[in-house]
Amino acid sequence: MATTGFISLAIVIGTLVAVARRDQAQDSAPTTVDEVPSLWREIADSPLVPREFPAAVWTGREMIIWGGYRFARTCEVDGGVCTDENSDRFAQLDEEFADGAAYDPATDTWRMLSPAPIEGRSLAQAVWTGTEVIIWGGSYSSRPEEMGAAYDPATDEWRVLPEIPVAESSRHSLYWSGSAMFVFTSGQDSGEVNGVEVFRYDPTSDMWTELGSPGLHEARHITEIDGRLYATGYRVIDAPAGNAAPFDQYVFVSTIAVSADNGTTWSLDYAPEFDRRTEYGPMVVISARDELVVLVERVVNDSDPGPWAFSYDRDGGITERASDDMAITRSNFATRHGLPLPVPPVHVADDDIITFGSRGEISRGNPFDGWIAVGSEPPQVKVLGQSLVWADDALIIWGGREIFNPDGSTNTGYLIEVLSDE
Repeated sequence: MATTGFISLAIVIGTLVAVARRDQAQDSAPTTVDEVPSLWREIADSPLVPREFPAAVWTGREMIIWGGYRFARTCEVDGGVCTDENSDRFAQLDEEFADGAAYDPATDTWRMLSPAPIEGRSLAQAVWTGTEVIIWGGSYSSRPEEMGAAYDPATDEWRVLPEIPVAESSRHSLYWSGSAMFVFTSGQDSGEVNGVEVFRYDPTSDMWTELGSPGLHEARHITEIDGRLYATGYRVIDAPAGNAAPFDQYVFVSTIAVSADNGTTWSLDYAPEFDRRTEYGPMVVISARDELVVLVERVVNDSDPGPWAFSYDRDGGITERASDDMAITRSNFATRHGLPLPVPPVHVADDDIITFGSRGEISRGNPFDGWIAVGSEPPQVKVLGQSLVWADDALIIWGGREIFNPDGSTNTGYLIEVLSDE
C-alpha cells in the first residue's frame, strides 16, 4: 500500500488522507484498551478566531489550519440575544477567512501563517507534498473557487497555482500520490450527471493534466493499492428529468471506480445497490490480508444501523467481516454535502489498523479478528465542521461549531495519543 499524505475533512471536517506505518510492525491488534494511552488533552489556545470547515493537514511537524468560515446571528430584539422565542427575528452573518496558523504538538505552540495570495473560503481541502501544503477549492460567498495556492512552512511563503479549466465545483476531493496531486470535482455542483472530472497537478512543472472521468457523481475517498487508484463515491442510476431533475429525485448507488494507469482511464470496480440518501454512508476501501475490504456505515433507514465491513470481489460477491466496535465516519452534514472523509484508516501494520469516526471516535484492530474502542469519549461530540488531523501517532481535533448552537463556533482543540512510543 502506498504511503500518502491525507485529507482531513473539516467536517467534520474538512477531510485530508494519511497512511502511516510504524518502523516495527506489531504482531496483532491490542487486546485491551489499556494498551494504548486513552486520555484527550486540551491543546494551547489558537490565535485564530473561532471557525468551522477550514482546510487542515499534517506536515510531519505541524498541523496547518487555513480558511474556514463562521456562522453567527444577532437578534434584532432583547439586546441582540437570540432565544427560542425570538429566533425568527435575527440577522445572519457568514464570515469567511483567508488567514491560517500552524500548531506544533511537540511544543504545544501556535504560529500565524503569512497572508495567503488567494481569497478566503470555506470547505477547501489540503494535501502535504513533503515540502509544501497545497490548499485547493472550496467556496467563497457560496461561489466555488477553482484555484489554490501552495505554502512552504520552511520559508513561510506562498505561491499561486495555475487554474484548471473545470466546471464550477466546491466539493473537491484531493489525493496526493507521492509525486502529484489529483483533484476530483463534483457532478453535483456542475449539474452533469456522473460528471466528476479528474485533474493531476505536477508541482515540479507547475502544470495540470486532464484525466479520464471515473463515471461518478461524487468522489469521497481516494487511495492507492498495489499500483491502482481506487475512488469511492456515488453514481446516479436514475434521473427522471435528466440533468434538470431536482437533486432529491436522483437515485444513487455507492460505487468504486478503479484506474490502473494513474487516472488516465477508469472502470467501475464494484457497484452494490445502495441508495445514497437512505441506506449507506460514504465508503472507504482498504487492503487487508490481500483482500479488498470496504468499510461503511449503515444509516438511519437500515434495520441494523452501525458500521459494516465486507470483502468484495469484482464479480459483485461480498463476504461479511468483523465490524463491531469499529469507528466509522457518520453520515452527517459534511458527508451528505459531498465532502471527503475526515481521517481515513491508518495502517500501522497489515493486521493493525486504526479507524476514526467523524467526531473523534477511534478504534483499532482489523476486519478479520475484530476491533476495540480506543481512548476516552471525544470532548467535542456534537460539533459540526471541526478538523480532524492524524499527526503520526496522535489524533488532533480543532474548531467547529456546536450542532444545536448557531453561535457556538470554537477555536478550541484537543489531542489524544493513539500509538505508544514502544
